[in-house]
Amino acid sequence: MTAARFVSSLLVLVVLGACTARGPAYAPVAVTNENEGILYVYRPHTSYLIADPDIPYIYVNGENRGRLKIDGYFAFGLAAGTHVVSIKESVLGVPLYQIEEIEVVIEEGESKFLRYTRNVGSYAVSPPLVMPVPKNDLHEVDPDEAKVEISYTNRLN
Repeated sequence: MTAARFVSSLLVLVVLGACTARGPAYAPVAVTNENEGILYVYRPHTSYLIADPDIPYIYVNGENRGRLKIDGYFAFGLAAGTHVVSIKESVLGVPLYQIEEIEVVIEEGESKFLRYTRNVGSYAVSPPLVMPVPKNDLHEVDPDEAKVEISYTNRLN
């Protein structure tokens, strides 16, 4: 293998690794305040845009909580009540525009799960190019289903 091929292969592996979550594997978070519940927001594995360095940002009640990497999750202790969770698209590392938003009601002592996915929704054709158009989705997931999916992710906060 030539040096150039080796270096380019190494660079691809580094870029791919930087786009996925690193951190402790999923473990349930205990509610520490009786007036709170836990909100999990996770992004399951996908190969679509895995090498995209612009990772979306997650906001809870308008506050930036971090970047939601592929194979990652956040766990937030939130006061009982209604909360707004949104995803903002990143361009060159800067959160520019909102792509998803959902309201979620947290009850005392409860855990809720939100899944964010981004896949190919359709294709834009502009001859001679055919480009994928992403489909974003943020929605609440049944806890039993979510606990299986989230077990393959790593904590981001």
